[in-house]
Amino acid sequence: MSERFAIERVAIRNFRSILNSEVKISEPLTYIVGPNGSGKTNFTDGLLFIRDGLKISLENAVNNAGGVLSIIPAPARMPSTTELRIEWTTSWQSRGFYTIEIQFESNRTYSVAREECETTGADGRTSRFEVKFGEASGTPEILPAGACDRLYLVQASGLLEFRSIYECLAGMQASDPVPVPWRTIPFRNRTDYEGFANRVMRLKESHPDRLRIIEEYMRAVLPSFRGFEVGLLEGDLPYLKFMEATHLEHPIGFSVNNMSSGSVYLADLLIDLFSPPDPGKAYAPWTIEEPETGLHPGAIRVVRDALFEASHFRQLIVTTHSPEFLDDERLSDRNILAAYRDATGSHISNLDAGTRRILRDNLYTAGELLRQGLLDLSEVHSATDRD
Repeated sequence: MSERFAIERVAIRNFRSILNSEVKISEPLTYIVGPNGSGKTNFTDGLLFIRDGLKISLENAVNNAGGVLSIIPAPARMPSTTELRIEWTTSWQSRGFYTIEIQFESNRTYSVAREECETTGADGRTSRFEVKFGEASGTPEILPAGACDRLYLVQASGLLEFRSIYECLAGMQASDPVPVPWRTIPFRNRTDYEGFANRVMRLKESHPDRLRIIEEYMRAVLPSFRGFEVGLLEGDLPYLKFMEATHLEHPIGFSVNNMSSGSVYLADLLIDLFSPPDPGKAYAPWTIEEPETGLHPGAIRVVRDALFEASHFRQLIVTTHSPEFLDDERLSDRNILAAYRDATGSHISNLDAGTRRILRDNLYTAGELLRQGLLDLSEVHSATDRD
């Protein structure tokens, strides 16, 4: 099995509605729970801001986040600084942190005020660098030149001691709910049918055991489903069919265009969860935004089991409004973060001591607490602040 990269702590300052929030992530499966507008998406978008800045460019990260005025919290004045920090561990016994501070001078100009990375390997050897406005210093004898308009870890990834960290942070993935009917935009993050078919084909060839797991979960939701059929048409174009039992002797294949959006969404999500990384790469964290949005209520429990199983090899951070996802005796208080918003902005918090005791004593499940509104900590924290 491939190695796993896991985020242990996240600190965010001045990113959208989050003015200052720091949270510890203790488990490979983490649910972020809170009402609309509480900051759940802003938290996961903070992680993806780092991913986009490393994988493509800092400009791309700013644009994907909606531009400068969407990043800095209103009514912040220029210059304004946004800080994002990730602390991590890996299954190959390394650990470290990565911090970026982006200074916004206007609604169009910005620069990397500070960037710092430190990694300690299993042998106890520590490597680090720090960059301030393009000036780099650190432990390597020879450091690449820095620049104010891009993240330095991209250049530092040419050094062996920083390469795997760059690959893991740049390799963070995200799954979003379908915003419009999938026939208009066929697949989240993928606009081509061939990409969907190719992913199934790769699983069939290299990891048939994973494909069987996916098909078992599909059958649990769609009893008539019998499996995927994939192959190549003339011109080496891949095709994909959902095979379903009928009154006839043999299953009949249906193309993606003939399947419901919920069925396609379920298949896409399961393939995301169980597809291994590229050879030589580690399992990077995966954020999933409100998976219940594209699911029939009867499928939620099945997907809940799939999330738990997939968390054995990759870290999953899931935002949700659904109590059904939390009605799971395998979950503890360590699996849940609460998002709330008060006069000072959004906060992502570990559960308070009272709620942790309720869950540890098995008085209620987290889902039951959510139904009663007891995982919404906004009122609790507001009252504490007033006291």
